[in-house]
Amino acid sequence: MDQSHIYIIFFLFILIQIIFVFNFDKLASFLNLYDAPDKIRKKHLGKTPLLGGVIIFSSILFNYFLTLLDTSFISDSKFFFINQNSYVYFMLACFLMFCIGLIDDKYNISYLIKIISTAIVIFTIIYFDKDVSINSIQFSFYSERIDTSKVSMIFTTLCFLLFINAINMFDGIDGQVGLYSLLILSFILTLIGLNYFIIFFLLSFFTFLYLNLNKKCFLGDSGTILIGFIFSYILIKLYNNGFIHFADKIFLIMIIPGLDMLRLFAERLIKKKNPFKGDDNHIHHLLQNKIGKNKSILFIQVLIIAPVVLSIYFNLLMLNFLTTIIYFLIIIILKSSKVN
Repeated sequence: MDQSHIYIIFFLFILIQIIFVFNFDKLASFLNLYDAPDKIRKKHLGKTPLLGGVIIFSSILFNYFLTLLDTSFISDSKFFFINQNSYVYFMLACFLMFCIGLIDDKYNISYLIKIISTAIVIFTIIYFDKDVSINSIQFSFYSERIDTSKVSMIFTTLCFLLFINAINMFDGIDGQVGLYSLLILSFILTLIGLNYFIIFFLLSFFTFLYLNLNKKCFLGDSGTILIGFIFSYILIKLYNNGFIHFADKIFLIMIIPGLDMLRLFAERLIKKKNPFKGDDNHIHHLLQNKIGKNKSILFIQVLIIAPVVLSIYFNLLMLNFLTTIIYFLIIIILKSSKVN
């Protein structure tokens, strides 16, 4: 594509994002999509638009329209899409994930229906796009590749579901998932270089973060489900295509949201509670009660970023182990001080 056309396209996309910023109230009113406070877990002052997912999905939709004009945008993302069919399957899956989240935001569907719906979409895309299936796992500390080909569809679906749920549970305070997403996108760009699909995706997060940090917009399930799916898809593709050599590198990127999800599930099951029913026991809630919201966001981002940066110089197994120990030490300290 001609360079001048690319500049025009970027200008149009940025213009769309500006329109979002100045018209999000009208859009939220049109969709009647709000998160109302309940004074229990949702303690924001008034009803807040749940348009984060709409903003993020706009970048996916915009990218799709561009490929209709110029298919070179697909070849530019050859790391993720081996052919046009692969791209179409991905776009359809993103649309369905967004719709599942949007329906949940609007009508509050049961968690079981939500999980089954997302699992069906994931299982279907794995069936049609074999390149997103995890057929083997290579760890940095073990020389042999672990064959998962016989259970690859089930195992890959489970990996998707775990990360989607981890992102959903990690979305507890303003800015947290937005900043975490910028970290993952920055990591992806360091692996593959300039990529228009990722750049559009990245820009939509700046729009969302501006609104979110100004308490004007929440991500909603339409956002968390979509984000969790896209990041899972991209990281698996990069792993399968050799851009990420070891599975424990991906674990390190996802370790804090993942550990928090597993801890919460375990604690709720031990207390005979619904593992999917929300509470104020997340790491960000515990930190926020102790050091305030802004410091807790900064602290968690550093906790995520530091091991990823150190992995350039140090052993992945050691860093995963140390990060896990540090996470649980922080939880123990926070809970002990809470009791006192």
